[in-house]
Amino acid sequence: GEDESVTGLKTITFSLSGTGTIDSILVEIAVVGGPYSALTNLTGSPWLFNFDSTSYTNGTYTLRASGWDSDVNDATITISDEFTIDNHIPEITAFTALSPDIGTGASSTDRAWFNVSQTGTIEFRYGISDDDFDRASLQNVPGPGTPASDGPTSLAYGWDWSTGAFSEGTWNPRLTVFDNSGLSSSETIFIGIDRSGPTMGAVAIGNGASWQSSTSVTVNGILDAANDGSGSGVDFVELQVDGGTWTSLSSNSHTIDLSEGNHTISLRATDRVGNIGNTISETIRVDTSMPELVGWTVDALTTDLIGTANISYSTYDLLSGIDLSAVSLQYGFDSNGVGQTPDLSGQWLELPGSGLDRGLAMANWATKSRQYLMLRATIADEAGNTETTEPQAFQVMPGLDLSWNTTATDVDRLVVRPGETFGNVAITGELRSNQMYAGAVVVSL
Repeated sequence: GEDESVTGLKTITFSLSGTGTIDSILVEIAVVGGPYSALTNLTGSPWLFNFDSTSYTNGTYTLRASGWDSDVNDATITISDEFTIDNHIPEITAFTALSPDIGTGASSTDRAWFNVSQTGTIEFRYGISDDDFDRASLQNVPGPGTPASDGPTSLAYGWDWSTGAFSEGTWNPRLTVFDNSGLSSSETIFIGIDRSGPTMGAVAIGNGASWQSSTSVTVNGILDAANDGSGSGVDFVELQVDGGTWTSLSSNSHTIDLSEGNHTISLRATDRVGNIGNTISETIRVDTSMPELVGWTVDALTTDLIGTANISYSTYDLLSGIDLSAVSLQYGFDSNGVGQTPDLSGQWLELPGSGLDRGLAMANWATKSRQYLMLRATIADEAGNTETTEPQAFQVMPGLDLSWNTTATDVDRLVVRPGETFGNVAITGELRSNQMYAGAVVVSL
């Protein structure tokens, strides 16, 4: 009919009248004002065909039918009234999964995440605008299985989807809607199911050593150590010190203030849907005190000494302990035993050996008579606290040295008569020694 609106499939029927014989009917179509193009060529009864209007753009058209009459070898032409093709592709006005824990589902980078159990339910809803809507289907959903079509008998405009065996992972549900004109359209959303917490790995503590020399300790690599795999992603990491309250962290490094001694920190990560992961614990040992310095123990130094003089330094540290590998014991020879640098050596030299007990050997200690052996120690504990002692001097004394004190020598009489056979001349004096001596002394006159 004139100005008829055509959608989808339409059956076109031709009625014949008169006495002629029609062998075939060529059916053509044209946009009003445009050239005709062939649709079909009917060659027998019934004189009809199905016209699929969805193959043409919307607009105003006419049909032209040319019937060939074999009796007169001529064609009879009939042109239809103008009609409008007005197909409406179904328009999806809404498609969503209700109440995600995070995300909208609009893209793979903004996925709608659900912390839902295996037996949980995900509610899918859609909206449609179409003048002859028929049904909808939903695919690519968490399995097993796929929901039944919505329609055409009845329409719920959604699915409350539950399988009893939801696994974790990601899906891209695809909604496809169909109308009675045979037209369809589709839309995809992006969802995920995450029930597992992030994995927390090791972090870097302070300077990386087993003991820290500062009460202010920085923990690095916090967010880098948290990994949620293919889940919803890490939201934040929490820190606990010595069993106290959990503190939420959102940066990759965090500084904490601790007293001297041993401390335990714990770290755990939470993902964007609220799953809490494993807890790791690290021990932090803090020692800010310098080692206690006691003093030197040195063998007696004399010119009679042969070989090695044993030299040791006493020190202790009650927290981290002495780092023997970092101990430095230095020496030098000085003329007067004062000052910061040995003037005869001109510099500090490292005592041979290692640790706190060492020795110094000389080919001839007599060459060092009256000089001063200067010693200093640099002591470090396991936390890196370091202290250097003030120089201390030890004089190299001569060996056994006996001498008369002439001013204290006395003779009880100066005259002895010739031929006198009795009486003694008593000589008294003082013999001085530079060291303890219990041996014999031979005096010659």
